[in-house]
Amino acid sequence: MSRSLSQNLTRKCVILFSIKMAEQASSNRRPNFTHDENLLLVELCEKHKDTLEAKFNSAVSHQLKKQIWQRITDQINARNPAVKRAPTEVRKKWKNLVMNAKKEHSEEKKQKKVTGGGPMPKPVSAISQKIYEIHEHAPAFIGLVGVESGRYTLFVLFNRMCSPTENTQEKKIILLFTRLHVFTSEYATCSTLA
Repeated sequence: MSRSLSQNLTRKCVILFSIKMAEQASSNRRPNFTHDENLLLVELCEKHKDTLEAKFNSAVSHQLKKQIWQRITDQINARNPAVKRAPTEVRKKWKNLVMNAKKEHSEEKKQKKVTGGGPMPKPVSAISQKIYEIHEHAPAFIGLVGVESGRYTLFVLFNRMCSPTENTQEKKIILLFTRLHVFTSEYATCSTLA
């Protein structure tokens, strides 16, 4: 009997310990980002977009990105001194905001293709809309542009060609691709008519 009694006591201790740890874990939870903090984060990431999203090279190092995330974190902490955020926490929040913006815009596009009936789609939040505007031409938001997307491909290529930041070699490649695409589209149209 003493053995079963000690086993029961051990089980009860393990259960109580687990409950206590769960209570401590829930009390250590960081406060949610406020709407103002989210807006500030979007503004600051937009300001440093080129550096934060650049691949590592001689101009953009890991250290430079860490410094920028630290500056962004310092500005967010200055806005809300009651909560001190870490750069890793701010960076994770940015990734989550971008992910939610992708999800909301994907859902919105899906709802636009639905034929009538049903409830109105939920509008895209202001923060997601701002993030979408920042990443408007990114393949992660618009999808990969290919031959099957037709005129949209030509539209995107034309806009990139007219961009003052594009170099002349890239413009020549874009122009060649555009001509090739128009030729293949005309050939496909002629072959279906014949």
